Amino acid sequence: MQPQSRTSLDTSELIHSLTLGQFMNVEILNIHKDRFNTTLIGLKPQKFLLLELPNIVKRGELLDRMLMNNNLMVRTICELTTGECLAFETAVDAIVKTPHPLVYLNYPLQLVFHQLRKENRKHLFITASLLNKAQGVQAQGTIVDISTGGCRLELDHDEIVDNQEDNQLQIRFTEPGSGAEVTRQVRLCSRRKKGSSGVYLGLAFDT
Repeated sequence: MQPQSRTSLDTSELIHSLTLGQFMNVEILNIHKDRFNTTLIGLKPQKFLLLELPNIVKRGELLDRMLMNNNLMVRTICELTTGECLAFETAVDAIVKTPHPLVYLNYPLQLVFHQLRKENRKHLFITASLLNKAQGVQAQGTIVDISTGGCRLELDHDEIVDNQEDNQLQIRFTEPGSGAEVTRQVRLCSRRKKGSSGVYLGLAFDT
């Protein structure tokens, strides 16, 4: 049985697990447990990671707490490789406020990978339609991997699932092998940015 998590001291894996513009969740390891979402702007192996900084006007207290020698826990999903959750501890190296708010993080000393999927997924490319019945909108996308429990769908735009609480999602595609048209109710489990406007959706099939 595949282990549910693994720790790696080979931090060269980091550059192969991330892509520019990738969604990342950052937790400040303090008593407040502050969290914010951001995107990866760049990195220099063994030197630093560069992230976009949230609005510093609305979240000034967050800036102060980041600079109080607090460590950070960064989490993201290796969507383009293993599909695992990647986590690592780091700290703020520097913050730049102008011309664009950015934060430099120390390069991590170790990486922790958590296996999220209970089933193996088959990598493929299938054209699919995603319908949000609550909002009455539909989008064309591509299923890039699939299992008996769900799939990962690539969309060029993510407006179709803008309000997650109101989502009533249905996906339609042609089943590989049989050629049968399949329609399934799905639940949104994850959303990861793809470039400036695209998105990867993790969808679970409702039984």
